[in-house]
Amino acid sequence: MTISFKNIGKLKSEKLVERSENPIGIKTPLQTDSRFGIFSMTTRPLEQIQDNLKNLLLTNYGERVMMPDFGANLKSVLFELDTVQAEETLARNIYNAVSKYMPFVQLDDLTIGLNNENDYNEANVAKVSISYSVPSISDKLLSLDLAVTQ
Repeated sequence: MTISFKNIGKLKSEKLVERSENPIGIKTPLQTDSRFGIFSMTTRPLEQIQDNLKNLLLTNYGERVMMPDFGANLKSVLFELDTVQAEETLARNIYNAVSKYMPFVQLDDLTIGLNNENDYNEANVAKVSISYSVPSISDKLLSLDLAVTQ
């Protein structure tokens, strides 16, 4: 009898372990930590994914060397005159960036709040709240809140 391992699949109990004792990646913003050497490190996959997602969304096109389309280009949308069009563009940019660079992240909900009042005390601000999940690791619904300023 021959069994193909391609058809076996994985049980939920076999998903990637959420807790690890070993460092996975560097936390941003950079902080010093003597436990792991020079910089503070993440030890949980979901924590590192959230940090990577935040960095992906806050990166504008052209900021990453040799990857001109990396990021969600959110800052360029803030000064658009039509609020509805700006929200649609933000949503599309976020979806495209996550689909291309973090396809294992499943986006669930997106809430965008734009403040286009530009007085002397307050700059243009987009408050972005995203709920997402990472089905290969956990069934939890996670959230990420960002404030994007020009």
